[in-house]
Amino acid sequence: MDEPVVLRYTWNAEELLAATRWHYRHLCRPAVRYGIYFIAVLMLVLGSVALVVLPYSSVPPDWIISAAVIVAFLYSFGWLFFRRMVLRWIVRRQFVRRPDQQREIEYQFTREKLRFKTRVSEGSASWEAYFKAVRTPDGLLLYLLDRLFVWLPRHSFANDDDFEKVVQMAKLGVVKFYEAR
Repeated sequence: MDEPVVLRYTWNAEELLAATRWHYRHLCRPAVRYGIYFIAVLMLVLGSVALVVLPYSSVPPDWIISAAVIVAFLYSFGWLFFRRMVLRWIVRRQFVRRPDQQREIEYQFTREKLRFKTRVSEGSASWEAYFKAVRTPDGLLLYLLDRLFVWLPRHSFANDDDFEKVVQMAKLGVVKFYEAR
């Protein structure tokens, strides 16, 4: 029998941010994500042009059109430039209230199952308990439920070979396996 692959890391806000970012990036298809960014840029450009042109036009602007232009401009500006900052702030603020913050987590991976252990809990599950796995450049997401996942950061593995071994175990044991870029 092969030696188990061991992973140890401290669960902190930065790990949660990375996991959450990849989780939401995986949920939203690239075409939809790029479409949203295209629409936001288009609204920003059209809103900027309208804010410059409307005051100087010969026809007095309707207040509803002016309000819609300003709202579109502000919304797209916020979406493009402040959304990530706000999400980061929310995740960090919520993380302070979590009972598992700054806990050392240890995982042991074998072909049959994975085991986890922290200072206050321990458990194990077969690979079949996870219905989906998503490999990212930063790590691996293992999904127990649609929005309940385990984050395995790549940088916490002893080396890239250990990470690839766990990825191969996940490919063989989990029903759905995806690659995220």
